[in-house]
Amino acid sequence: MSDFPGWASPGDSSSDQPVAGPAEQPPPPAAGQWGPADPTAGQQQGQPSWGHQQPTWGDWSGSPQAAKPGVIPLRPLGVGEILDGAITTIRRYPRATLGLSAAVVTITQVLQFFLIRSFTDSINDASATGDLDVSGTTGLVLGLGLSFVGGVVLTGALTVIMGQAVLGRPISLDETWRAVRSRIWALVGCALLVLVLDLVALLFLIVPFFYVWPALSLATPALMLEKQTVWRAIKRSAGLVRGQFWRCLGVVLLAWLIKTIVGSTLAIPFSILGGGLSLFDPTPDPGADLGTGYLVISTIGSIIAGTVVAPFSAGVSALLYVDRRMRAEGLDVALAASAATSAPAG
Repeated sequence: MSDFPGWASPGDSSSDQPVAGPAEQPPPPAAGQWGPADPTAGQQQGQPSWGHQQPTWGDWSGSPQAAKPGVIPLRPLGVGEILDGAITTIRRYPRATLGLSAAVVTITQVLQFFLIRSFTDSINDASATGDLDVSGTTGLVLGLGLSFVGGVVLTGALTVIMGQAVLGRPISLDETWRAVRSRIWALVGCALLVLVLDLVALLFLIVPFFYVWPALSLATPALMLEKQTVWRAIKRSAGLVRGQFWRCLGVVLLAWLIKTIVGSTLAIPFSILGGGLSLFDPTPDPGADLGTGYLVISTIGSIIAGTVVAPFSAGVSALLYVDRRMRAEGLDVALAASAATSAPAG
């Protein structure tokens, strides 16, 4: 059962998820069905028809009555609204998004810096003595694993923040950590399974990969917001994407392209600056100093780039998940009711 009101999956009969009252909405749907059984039932009673319109790639131009308690209107979204919602969340909650990303990315990048430096030293020693110190290689592998875990936990935390931002509910870092800490192993297991499935698909060339990649892109939101198990989150993601595969593929590709361009734009100047140190190094053998200086400056660039792109990437994934559920399951009805019950007086 989801700990967040309004997010439970349709099959979660134990959920205490709020639904609209009988005076406000049409009669409740049959078991397992979200939203009115008749897509026009809400209109017949003078209410907007939630979650059944099918907008195209452009921005939404539909019902102006859609509630907007948070960063997006509670109705199916256009692609531009998904991207804008991710950016709006970063601007509206900078401490929770950029602050958290900066902390986690800094820790992981600094850890990688020391481990890469140790690995480089072991390689240099092996070149001089002929004996390879395996401790450097072991430390590098361990560091990459810890960095992977840090990135996965950060994505889960940002997904929780995004889920509350949709409803206009600010969430503190303490509350975010309480929501994430009990799901760390599930997050890691889910990310590893997604990675393995993506790699297996990639081994069978590009076409299978571009099918599996978007199909699994919503697993983390399903895991965190619905409190699904790892395998059920994988199946949930594939089921949600199946209805509009090409649209989801386009959104995922677009988000990846934006993330790559922005990250490279921020990181490459630091790499160039680090490489430029060799032009001003007066020592006859500047290899060691250059390696340290280059790693320091490139690490700073990686921290800045990761701090910016991580919230955007997690935000797009979470909002694509929200959009798919609003289209396929009428989630906007439950979210609007949940937002209304928690709205402050006045």
